[in-house]
Amino acid sequence: MVGYLYDTDAQGRSTLIAKAVDSYQEATPNVALPVRLTFDPVAHDLAFGHRLSLVVDTRDALFYDMNRADGTATISSPAGSPSELVVPLA
Repeated sequence: MVGYLYDTDAQGRSTLIAKAVDSYQEATPNVALPVRLTFDPVAHDLAFGHRLSLVVDTRDALFYDMNRADGTATISSPAGSPSELVVPLA
């Protein structure tokens, strides 16, 4: 799994702020697995009118791809424990 944090302006143009990568080789088909992507610390100021965007993917050209060609990944969370993005503010 690869996560990207972007600074997105009002026109929808995005600038990459940070990337996080983790491997889940112990994954079993059709069995839920908790995913935790930890980004390296970064200092970045969002300009007025900009927003923080999170993108999660299963492939990135910079990293070795061990996915099967017919594989899929579904990201979801139970109603009682919703997914969250924690952003510490200074």
